Amino acid sequence: MRGMKVNEDVHLIECPLENIFTGVYAILGEGVVLIDAGLPNSPETAIFPYLRSIGRDPSDISLVVITHGHDDHCGGAAAIVKASGARIAAHTDDAAYVANPAKLWLDLHRRFPRYHPKPTVERSAGSNVDLLLEDGMHIDLGPFEAEVVHTPGHTDGSICVYDRKGGMLFTGDSVQGRGTAVQSGPLIYGSMEDYVSSMKKLKALDLETMLLDHQYHPLDKAVITGADVARMLDVSIKCVEEISEAILKSINSKNSADVDRLVEEVKAIFSVNPASMSPCSVVDAAIRSLQRSGSIVGSGPGRWEPVR
Repeated sequence: MRGMKVNEDVHLIECPLENIFTGVYAILGEGVVLIDAGLPNSPETAIFPYLRSIGRDPSDISLVVITHGHDDHCGGAAAIVKASGARIAAHTDDAAYVANPAKLWLDLHRRFPRYHPKPTVERSAGSNVDLLLEDGMHIDLGPFEAEVVHTPGHTDGSICVYDRKGGMLFTGDSVQGRGTAVQSGPLIYGSMEDYVSSMKKLKALDLETMLLDHQYHPLDKAVITGADVARMLDVSIKCVEEISEAILKSINSKNSADVDRLVEEVKAIFSVNPASMSPCSVVDAAIRSLQRSGSIVGSGPGRWEPVR
């Protein structure tokens, strides 16, 4: 059980994930509001013990705001609801993944069967979403009111939670930097254009603190303050631009390319060979973006060539 006090109202709870963590943020008022729910085992192994260590009880949890529908962020929702009766909030576009976390792996297998094996189950314990969120909505988090900022890119329904008065932003996985120690670069399951637009949208906010859910490179920490906020957003944009440029250069130099070779080339950029989080998603996002821009065309199943 590890965590830290961010300020008087907010604590970061670290939920182990391979050799990094998924962050869950506890906002303390009369009740407790959580930003994200961690993995399926996180409530019992990390979230509940941490709350008890600071004098709060799991039954105090009244609301869980899910930043996106990946099971290391929403997998613990069912256990939290069982312990507290808390309401669950998530963006409309990711609500189905919160209700059934196994849907993520089914979708990834459908899109990238070479890199994501078919899951052994088609349903896993999820939670119904009580409050469907949209961009610009305001939600009462107890000590402060926050605004929902829709930031598609990592997923179509990714959101950030913005405390405008405090200049504080909870980002989930919306801001990917240069990836983590267990992935080769950023994971972009939506569109590259959406991701870059989301980073520019966040750059326009008045931010003093950015609270990430993982330790993203190059800063390798979840709580980011001051000038590092703008730096991380800039790095996030530049990283996906670097990947797109490398893929286009590879296709142009060899007159064609297939997805397997491009995935290996992106792995080489980041010197990480992940066991489960292949860069196939960001390669796919870059290819789709290059196709839309008219830079490349398909030349067969899983192959592309430059526009001549």
